[in-house]
Amino acid sequence: MDQSWMYDRVNSNKYGLKDEFVSGVEDFVNKAMNRPDFLIDGGIRCPCKKCVCIPLKTPSEVRHHLYKNGFLPNYYTWTDHGIDTQNVDFDGHSSSGRNDGGDNHGDEEQLDAMNEMVYDARRQFVNVPNENANMENEIAQIRWHRETTSNPNDLRHPSDGKAWKHFDEVYPNYASDLRNVRFGLCTNGFTPYIQASSSPYSHWLIIVTPYNLPPEMCMTKPYMFLTCLVPGPYNPKVKIDVYL
Repeated sequence: MDQSWMYDRVNSNKYGLKDEFVSGVEDFVNKAMNRPDFLIDGGIRCPCKKCVCIPLKTPSEVRHHLYKNGFLPNYYTWTDHGIDTQNVDFDGHSSSGRNDGGDNHGDEEQLDAMNEMVYDARRQFVNVPNENANMENEIAQIRWHRETTSNPNDLRHPSDGKAWKHFDEVYPNYASDLRNVRFGLCTNGFTPYIQASSSPYSHWLIIVTPYNLPPEMCMTKPYMFLTCLVPGPYNPKVKIDVYL
């Protein structure tokens, strides 16, 4: 069975995909759709370079991914799709599946059992690509304070202030990695200089928030973490630094 078409995708002298590759992808998708796994899972595990047989995709999505990205390396035997491709010649010439050594049904049964184990183990990682995409977005937000520019006369974020820039000068190793998180302590409902007419507070909230994030995110509810409650009207007074 000649499968050299799998890694001969694009025409060398003009734009577009080779006809052999397009027809081969169509044959692969049709075979995968005829498998019981397609009816059970409701999709095909995409074997493109980016998906590497982990997420389930619709047949049209699999075609699009393979046209765009190509097959993952050395996927001549379609083990994750339950398709028999034993008689594969990696050099592009048909080869014989004859085994002069005798019957090999025992080896085939062991291979099928191992493939089922790998398939079951991979099920739990179906959502990993989506989680990775969300993580990449969050990392990009963490680097926002350095990767964006502003008017030198504007103070839109703590990174524009003198204190932030002074910290970068004092600790250049820490500042060199844009992903290093800088936390800030903040509070609500506390008056440092209580007047006689002021009513004593019932409690004092101490909140931590990451200052790396953009202004519209760093002081919003999902990124504000309650660290402790200082009960009032009694408080640690001058020992507040030790308390925190």
